[in-house]
Amino acid sequence: MTTSSLILAAIDIAAALLLALGIYYPRHRRRDLVVAFLGVNVGVLAVATVLGTAEVALGLGLGLFGVLSIIRLRSSEISQREVAYYFAALAMGLIGGLPSGGVLLPAALIALILVVMWVADHPALLARSRHQVVRLDRAFADEVELREELESRLGGTVTALTVQQLDLVNDSTLVDVRYRLDPVVVSRERSLQTSRGPDDRRGRRSRRARRARIRRARGACRRRRESASAARSPGAIGLDALVGEAELLSRTDRKYLVPLADAVRMLERLDSRARVLEIDGRREFAYDSVYFDTPERLSYRLTAQRRRRRFKLRTRSYLDTGGAFLEVKTKSGRGATVKERMPYDPADRGRLTPEGRAYLAERLSRQGHDAALVERLRPVLVSRYRRATLLLPQGSRLTVDTELRWIAAADAAGAARHPARHPEPAAGCTSTATRSSSRNPSAPQGSSTARSGAWATAPAASASSAPARPHCTPNCRATSGPASCAVPSRRPHRTENLHETPDPADHRPHRLGAAARGCTATAGTGAAASAETAAPTLEDAGALESDLAPAAVLAENADYTTVNEDEWSESDAVDVNLSGSGAQAAAGVSVDGSTVTISEAGVYRLSGMLAGQVVVSAPEDALVVLILDGVDISNSSGSAIEVRTADDVAIHLAAGSQNSVSDAASYAEDSDANAAIWADVDLTVSGSGSLTVTGNGNDGITSKDDLVILGGDISVTAADDALRGKDSLVVEGGTLTLVAQGGDGLKSDGDDNEEVASEIDWTKGYIYVSGGTIDVTAGDDGLQAFTDTVIAGGTVTVDVVDDGVKGEVIVSIGEGSGVDATTSVTVANSTEGIEAANIGISGGTIDVTASDDGINASGNAELQARIAGTEFTGVADREADTGERLEISGGTVTVNAGFDGLDSNGSVTITGGTVNITSAANGGDGPIDGNGAVSVAEGTVTANGAAWDESMATGMGPGGMPGGGGGMPGGEAPGGGQPPQGGGFPQS
Repeated sequence: MTTSSLILAAIDIAAALLLALGIYYPRHRRRDLVVAFLGVNVGVLAVATVLGTAEVALGLGLGLFGVLSIIRLRSSEISQREVAYYFAALAMGLIGGLPSGGVLLPAALIALILVVMWVADHPALLARSRHQVVRLDRAFADEVELREELESRLGGTVTALTVQQLDLVNDSTLVDVRYRLDPVVVSRERSLQTSRGPDDRRGRRSRRARRARIRRARGACRRRRESASAARSPGAIGLDALVGEAELLSRTDRKYLVPLADAVRMLERLDSRARVLEIDGRREFAYDSVYFDTPERLSYRLTAQRRRRRFKLRTRSYLDTGGAFLEVKTKSGRGATVKERMPYDPADRGRLTPEGRAYLAERLSRQGHDAALVERLRPVLVSRYRRATLLLPQGSRLTVDTELRWIAAADAAGAARHPARHPEPAAGCTSTATRSSSRNPSAPQGSSTARSGAWATAPAASASSAPARPHCTPNCRATSGPASCAVPSRRPHRTENLHETPDPADHRPHRLGAAARGCTATAGTGAAASAETAAPTLEDAGALESDLAPAAVLAENADYTTVNEDEWSESDAVDVNLSGSGAQAAAGVSVDGSTVTISEAGVYRLSGMLAGQVVVSAPEDALVVLILDGVDISNSSGSAIEVRTADDVAIHLAAGSQNSVSDAASYAEDSDANAAIWADVDLTVSGSGSLTVTGNGNDGITSKDDLVILGGDISVTAADDALRGKDSLVVEGGTLTLVAQGGDGLKSDGDDNEEVASEIDWTKGYIYVSGGTIDVTAGDDGLQAFTDTVIAGGTVTVDVVDDGVKGEVIVSIGEGSGVDATTSVTVANSTEGIEAANIGISGGTIDVTASDDGINASGNAELQARIAGTEFTGVADREADTGERLEISGGTVTVNAGFDGLDSNGSVTITGGTVNITSAANGGDGPIDGNGAVSVAEGTVTANGAAWDESMATGMGPGGMPGGGGGMPGGEAPGGGQPPQGGGFPQS
């Protein structure tokens, strides 16, 4: 090697170090690519030096550039900027390694490369230009509106955008956007960078903190833009303009009852761009509404039960401005409110004219109701109030009603008035989103009811004889006094304020999940772009102050949808005879080979054998009932019964019938329909016949919404989960024999796969058992819920490998109020018998056998991290009180555990019932182990054959000692078994 070659090699290595450590790393902080750049440069230098003869030099250079191209094609983790650094490192290695006639020219070329990279990648060059791929929580079909939304959120001017995905079902938009930041944001970013000390420049300050500062700077810019916009906009809007911008006859809305003082404070915090409806100088208007219903209160019952085919019929009169309408309000297949109306004579507002009845008959029959019911309609309720209407940004509306009165239609003159039930003057607040939005809003602070309007609450509050809501989760039930609507909430909700973020210290539990102040529209469609908010925690939502009894826990969850047998008639059934590899076509039924497709609403009786598939692909507002009357359906290439579209679907097992379904042996990894019976809608199973389900490829019965079992003798054997309802899994009756070979017996996974914590709906993903007999054998958990598992009736027996009964948030067991109110839970074999962050036992007979802990309240720290959207890294102190609660207030509880009998990473409280514990007793494990307070106030407690004494407690609770954890010295634990291996929730 010549002297010039050595000099060039030294220059190249110095230049590579300068490129990687002096230019790239201080700007981008990716250590792995520093190694890559230096490795590529030195490797190319070495190869070029060894092989760099005149004969092969050109081919060598081209070949090495080809290698880099392959690196780029096979990598998805580097950007175009980093590809440029790769080429620069490669080029310098080639220049330094290939033979040349001197040193000056190669050295100059290497220096040129360094200068170009330093200048081209300098932060000051095109500093305002940005590029991001953004997912918005609303479907934007209008590019102008999309551009405005992006500019508001990003704090800059959009220069180019490409919509990559427009999801009208899930209400989201994925867009590739290029934009220029406003100068104030760039200035703030530069000031943050220049103000950092040496340690910061070396990366010791977290990237998250820097991003938070930048977000605040963008928020300040956004508020500045909003203020400037408000200064140019009038404070009022006329009726024609309001209708043109947001008539919203098809929409999603939520209603709340709030104290008048809170409503005033909320209005003071409105987005500065909001405009109020003004007509002839007036901003508040009197309304009069007359509601019509049948003598048996069909409309009210459908509304109170939250049926998807519910309807409201009323006349609405505008007392200040004149005019009236006859209105029909229904629900679309996706839950949006659809309002249709016709002009009406104000003098006829208390009765239905022939033209009005014809109008209603046509609309109701279109929804699947008998048009003849309009002849039985009569006025039943009058509501009067004063309303102010505001137009919010992005086309949503906020209405505030005051002086609300409910008047019995029989005494509309005013003798029987029922004011809104509230301890102080109240205002009704309605948050109305666009037609495509379906996300739940956060309620105003102090609201006393949510998801409930005058028609759902007025009869229950005004008459003790009014029909109360049945089994579904109640908003308001009829009581002897005011409507009972108050349940403390513990759910973390999205905080999307109309104008500004509340002080984090002001988070406190409200009724029905109010975690934000002000009436908030949903999913970004009605709320102004808000400042960044602190992630909610369980304490913020009042989790640790809520009741753990079944009724209270159930009330915290979303309603589930049930198709009862009185909602359809078996006499209307269309017979569908299955025959080998096909079937005979019928009304609403088509046959294509071995696929039988039901495409219309109705009742269908299926019988016979089919080596193929039954598909339901009906309109989104359709109710479809499948009566299985002696069917044998097997499909070797997919699901046996697949429900693709409908509103609600019921599978009814005919009396005395024996039915069986089985599916394919395997499914593609990305297959959506992956169960023997699979539904993309709410699914109800009822009847008294038998059903045998074999899920060869994955699950037995799956619903992507609510899965409700009302009856039947059902036997399921599945490769993974036996029964799975995404939003909820409810068992009210029947005999269930479930074998889940590799998964859970009953599972509700809610938003378990949602990556963004703020997008998770914590009111879904629950299991509720109120009756029936359930026998589970599972390779994983017996009952596994993403949020809560509630057992308030019926008999549940599980024999499982992992946890017997599990809920990530709460497990609540107690006596119910239904037909099968007696509760029995037997965990015959498990690793941990019952586990959740919080556990409440208020009644029933509970018998638990576990190789590890019998009843274990743990996982609060992990749950808090999930809610906050942060990574859970474990608990530093295994004996720290992390806030869990284990409360026993009634029932008979028998525990046989290999380690702790009752174990809580927080507190243990026993205030009633009979508790008999057999457990380890080795100083580290014992009958009751609590990291927090251990209190046995009432009830009968025996531990390892002796009456309870505080000295028996382990852990850090009163009367205890620091727990040792781990296994039992010197022998096997009582009850047999070994401690579980691996992860899971932190154990005390």
